[in-house]
Amino acid sequence: MTVPSLEFDPAMTKSRLLTIVIIAFCCSPKVAIRSSEPVGAARTGTTLKAFSVLPGEWIAYSDKPVEQKDLDPFVGRYLLAGTWPAGVTGPDDPRVLLGQGRLAATSIVGLKAEAGGRRIRLTADPVVSPEVYRLKLGEITLEATFTGLAANIGPNLVEDATHDAVLPRLTDRKGLAEMAKLDDYVARIEKAWNDPKTPLTLRGWLRLVEGPHKLQFASARSFTITVAGTETVSGPVGDRFEAVVDVESTGMEQDISWVFPADKGPIHAGDDVAVCALVGSDDRKPLPESSLLTPWVPESMPETPTALTPPPYELTGGDPEKGRAVFESATARCLNCHMVDGKGGKIGPDLSGLKGARPELIFHHINAPSDRIHPAYPSFSVALRGGQVTMGVVRAVEREMLEILDTDARSQRVSSFDVTEIRPSSSSIMPSGLAGALGEPAMRDLIAFLTRRTAAK
Repeated sequence: MTVPSLEFDPAMTKSRLLTIVIIAFCCSPKVAIRSSEPVGAARTGTTLKAFSVLPGEWIAYSDKPVEQKDLDPFVGRYLLAGTWPAGVTGPDDPRVLLGQGRLAATSIVGLKAEAGGRRIRLTADPVVSPEVYRLKLGEITLEATFTGLAANIGPNLVEDATHDAVLPRLTDRKGLAEMAKLDDYVARIEKAWNDPKTPLTLRGWLRLVEGPHKLQFASARSFTITVAGTETVSGPVGDRFEAVVDVESTGMEQDISWVFPADKGPIHAGDDVAVCALVGSDDRKPLPESSLLTPWVPESMPETPTALTPPPYELTGGDPEKGRAVFESATARCLNCHMVDGKGGKIGPDLSGLKGARPELIFHHINAPSDRIHPAYPSFSVALRGGQVTMGVVRAVEREMLEILDTDARSQRVSSFDVTEIRPSSSSIMPSGLAGALGEPAMRDLIAFLTRRTAAK
């Protein structure tokens, strides 16, 4: 039995090597969490902006301490992306199965205040869209994004490298020092940057609208910038180093690397650690933070839902009791993945709420499971160190630990640091063709059971 699903096809348009090196930067001059007041339950409006550091892991920093009791209500709920049906607050709502919107969701596994409430760590299931995932409870809004670049201390960013630090933005020395007080990993990057003999590499994806662009990169330390394979070496300009790069964008992401090589020369007196700007005809403006993306960012979902294929035969008139037997049979194997009336698996959504659903929609979900994948139950292709590749629904079970569930309900737990590539799949883990394997009478009975329709007299 397939996962009843909604339209989105997260097929990747190009191969992306997922190196689990972790750091995120964006070009906002502010700290990643924008918090103008202390967080005291629901008394003040606060947006916590977290950036991706691993598949299923996000980090945010706050100017003011955040109390754990204000974060606890978020755990077990969903961060949502896309435009959801009116009144629907999560993908477990039965109405989600009946629509055709562009939707994505991720379940919050853990949300922890660290470093005296100044650093917030979010653990959630891996996601399929680069959009902002958001949930508002009371006066607190939690957002999770993929803006930023990955960074490593060392001469090269190798395929199996682990992360050296986590930062939320391109920054100046003061901002870097403030974050270093909260995070030991950030402190390592600050130390490396302040030592001109230590090489440092930033890498990720640059996303610009289609057309020509001129970008200015600047730092108090000499660097080489490479965009889409074109390398530019910085030169001294006043109290900093600069490089101006012409970029022709097709609207797709382009790889970018920013290398600060080992150099015996002193760091300039300027405050810039790493700054980038768009150069116009007569002015410069900061590059939008949404233009820089982590190397593991998923691609966008398609805009247009797939139309329903008309069923080849009449779907009504089945026997619900016989349908229950079909549901639990070794042929259909629905019970492995789905729960009905408190019995069954949890790899797919609970189907108890399908009473009264359109039979032709249920048929389409079963017959063509990959056409419209449910937003809370996407499948992923996961490549691990050593060359193993597996596919299934991926859940975060704890900090930096993922569980992969296949159609036979087999479970495999892996460390996020052992993942070398993770890509949303355009295919459901449920194979197509179940309707043909069951045959017309059994399908009518199964649909009668799922929709709780009365047997024909």
